[in-house]
Amino acid sequence: EPLPLSQAMNGSFSPDGKQIAYNPRMVDVIQEWRYYRGGATAPIWITDLQTGATEKISNQKVNDKYPMWVGDKIYFISDRTGTFNLFVFDRKTKQTKQLTKFVGQGIRQASATNDVITFTQNGQIHQFDLATNQDK
Repeated sequence: EPLPLSQAMNGSFSPDGKQIAYNPRMVDVIQEWRYYRGGATAPIWITDLQTGATEKISNQKVNDKYPMWVGDKIYFISDRTGTFNLFVFDRKTKQTKQLTKFVGQGIRQASATNDVITFTQNGQIHQFDLATNQDK
């Protein structure tokens, strides 16, 4: 079933399926461009699929990608610090928090289940436990 979005990539539905967090434009093109802050940066938008109302997680010129909606939180990777790290946006408090502190080689890809985020970083597979906020 088509979504009422003009363009979207890397989306993740809310638990009730009524909203989606996504990148509104193609982000894979700039995936390897470190410190890119031009007009094609990758924001994350949240759209209500019934009303069309859209909220932007960030208005900064940064690259946020791979949104993963778990409960009331949206996890994603971002190069806000210059290196792609794991962040979380709390829908209740509207606050964003950095969860990992990699320097140099950042996170390349990520995906989530209800209790773990798995990602690749520096040639290794990591598991980030959402209950303890611990990476192994």
